[in-house]
Amino acid sequence: MQDHPWADFVPFAITLSDNEGKILDMNEKSMQTFAKDGGNMLIGKSLFDCHSPKDNRKIINLIENEKTNAYTIEREGKKKFIFQCPWYQDGKTAGLVEIIIPIPETLPHFNRDVKIIYHITRPEVWQESARTGSYLPENFDKDGFIHCSKKEQIPNVGNRFYSDQSGLIVLSINLSKIEAAIKWENSEGGEELFPHIYGPLNIEAVEFFAPFEKDPKGVFRFPEEWSKA
Repeated sequence: MQDHPWADFVPFAITLSDNEGKILDMNEKSMQTFAKDGGNMLIGKSLFDCHSPKDNRKIINLIENEKTNAYTIEREGKKKFIFQCPWYQDGKTAGLVEIIIPIPETLPHFNRDVKIIYHITRPEVWQESARTGSYLPENFDKDGFIHCSKKEQIPNVGNRFYSDQSGLIVLSINLSKIEAAIKWENSEGGEELFPHIYGPLNIEAVEFFAPFEKDPKGVFRFPEEWSKA
């Protein structure tokens, strides 16, 4: 891409076409990706020559209606993310740009809307982590991860799973300090997602702790007073 030399050094493929489907430009990675189809010799040729009639109808629809299309594929054991969208010139649709990004085997997910997550445990288990330098709950070997929650989820988790227990504490954990992998998921198959830590929790990620107690009605409430960990 002569006008944008940086594009030849990114590790994903970029292919640019006009409103008629003619390929205008390809970055170096795109040429490598489509080497078997002609590589840079594809520039000047039509996208419609490289796709099925069904795919061609979709391409035409994307351009004419200024829509985006995103999906993943797997080929020869490698997964890729495909993103197609219109590009514009002088405020008008000028064609279609396609970006193909390789998907790593492990892809961490971070919810930037949440800065702090919480974990319910027993004081003696947490105190043991000060000796070892990392924290693992008693059920880690069984579950394979550390159960955590957002602030609004903590009372419900307590009332559902810890209703017959007392003397518990809640750990306040800074997401940006966690060294192990984090996945937002629901191990029971529901729609509400919970943060799960897949590995030992480094103790420096825990900034505060508080007693996790029930109110006079026997219902757990989110703690109001916290102590520095």
